[in-house]
Amino acid sequence: MSNSVTRRHQSNPNARKMISQYYSQRIPAERWVVMEGCVGFTFRPGGFKASFADKSILPAGTATMFRVCYEVQPDRKGEPRLHIPVLGIKGRDLPTGGVAYDEQAPCVRVDLSFRPREGARGCIIDPGRNPSLLETALRVDKACQRTIEMGRRLQSNSIYPRVLLGFTKSRLPAFRNSAELRARAARQLGISIHRVGQNGDLLLDKLLRDTWEQSIIPPTDPRNWTETFLVDAALCPFAQGFLRIYEDFGELLGEAVFNPARTLEYEQFANPALAVFRELGLGDSPDFNQPFTDDLIGRMLDSIRSHLGASALLFTENDLLDGLTEPDLPLIPWESLIPKLRAQLSVHANECCTISDLKSAARRPSEALWLRYACRVQVCRSRRQINGSMQVDGDKTSRVMAEPLKQEFERAIAC
Repeated sequence: MSNSVTRRHQSNPNARKMISQYYSQRIPAERWVVMEGCVGFTFRPGGFKASFADKSILPAGTATMFRVCYEVQPDRKGEPRLHIPVLGIKGRDLPTGGVAYDEQAPCVRVDLSFRPREGARGCIIDPGRNPSLLETALRVDKACQRTIEMGRRLQSNSIYPRVLLGFTKSRLPAFRNSAELRARAARQLGISIHRVGQNGDLLLDKLLRDTWEQSIIPPTDPRNWTETFLVDAALCPFAQGFLRIYEDFGELLGEAVFNPARTLEYEQFANPALAVFRELGLGDSPDFNQPFTDDLIGRMLDSIRSHLGASALLFTENDLLDGLTEPDLPLIPWESLIPKLRAQLSVHANECCTISDLKSAARRPSEALWLRYACRVQVCRSRRQINGSMQVDGDKTSRVMAEPLKQEFERAIAC
């Protein structure tokens, strides 16, 4: 592979960084066979976005699943060569109330084993035209390599988005005592499903009806933007009268990455907020839920600046207000630190983390940075003999596959 970096990449720091990451992640030949045993995938919300911050519940077919696997095949000379197919698969809603991801009809098909370069077409990624595709492929590939290097056991069960059906209030499905509802009630109580119902049929019926009501997401829920009642498709298989099918990615969000605060030097100052409260006669723990006059807020800011002395020039008014509302924590000049932290992150990490996430990471630099709106990467066992489409139905997951593996897939999505 050529080590040259194009002029366009030189003018794009993010593309140049991803090209360097690509070379650093090249897999040595002695690990090819081991990598064949795993497959990694994640989801993106569509619209060239990586973050689910706007919506975690999307119409079926909006999000794209990106799947990375590893195949050793002979080249033209008969020598073994590692191929890394990257597939982008759109979900397809089904009339029966399910969602199918058809691997045989991907919307994107590229090969990460070929060096990304500007102007590339076909199976080669162009980092200038589609940098998000390269970043996603490298992120999934890195997760797969790390799993193999650390000797982790590959999971056999994959977690896919929860399927929700949208109903009007008049067309809501009736209560149905099902195995899935019993299993959900058992999980909420933290007991085995075999113990559900040991206290009699009357209490069991009340428990199941309460669980049913709690599983319905009303239009007043902050996450529900659809103006319909959302019901888990697993609780009402073969339902009719629903308006649309949705996917809930809430359970798949959240990813831990390297904390950039470990590499930065920044000073933390003693917080004089308690002394300010005592000076103004507010006590040690004033109630910040009550309204404060502008004059009182101004006096609090003046007092905290006088306690900080010359160091007060390092803080903005928002920094000082944060210090007043968090009197037990040290003062940090956030307005200058947050941009430095973001400069150390990738485009994907910047899009998926909030200021609150960065502040928590800065206060605990020994811990990872949590990207609350990123869909985490799942690394599973490779099933190379499986062909066809993966279908997430109301109460099961089926797939056109070899019969011995069908039940394993059904259990995987049912979890």
